[in-house]
Amino acid sequence: MTIEKKAIQKAAEVLVDDHVMWNVNELITRLQEIDPDHDELYDLSFGPLDEETGEHREVLTHVQVTETLGCWLKEKGEAVAEIYGLTVWGRTTYGQMICMDYVIEEIALEKMLVRGRDDYFIHKWAK
Repeated sequence: MTIEKKAIQKAAEVLVDDHVMWNVNELITRLQEIDPDHDELYDLSFGPLDEETGEHREVLTHVQVTETLGCWLKEKGEAVAEIYGLTVWGRTTYGQMICMDYVIEEIALEKMLVRGRDDYFIHKWAK
């Protein structure tokens, strides 16, 4: 593994430690049963558009994240919604650590490269 890949993985781990809160899959499932017409809950049913197939990827689990990470994920086209005060990410992968998701590694790399944008993240990652 290259030094660059190790650095990205470490940055992704820090990103997850600081910005990923809880698995809220059961909560979202119950809320969808209670209020199936709730717009934000409906939006979390569909993942980002797959450019190859032209269809939305299936959301496999729901994760509470910080508002900051929610914004970064939205910028990447991920399914993110505010549900009763919680920022929830509709994750389209399952069975691997969140820090290994491509979108998380991509965000971590951007935050490493754009040093002036988020000094807290960079300094914490560098330790």
